[in-house]
Amino acid sequence: MGVIAKSGAKPKETGDRFVYSVVFFGAPIPDKPRQKFFLFSSLAAIYEVFSVEQIGCTLGHLYNLKVPDGSAFAGKRCIIKREPVVSKRQKRL
Repeated sequence: MGVIAKSGAKPKETGDRFVYSVVFFGAPIPDKPRQKFFLFSSLAAIYEVFSVEQIGCTLGHLYNLKVPDGSAFAGKRCIIKREPVVSKRQKRL
């Protein structure tokens, strides 16, 4: 297990939205063998769907690795990264 270095991007201003992507190396859900990519609104939400054993580390470990700050977690079972949500600005009349 380890940390993938941060990209050159710095955390954006407050108000920007992010999701956490979880990419498994093997299918975590036996009934859906092709689904290996999942998106979550928070790190804690990951553990509402998957167990510590399925992820390969605890929630506290992800926080210690600074995943919310832009670092990525690369373990034996999956990779977890924070990704920005891109949306179009709305024109106000």
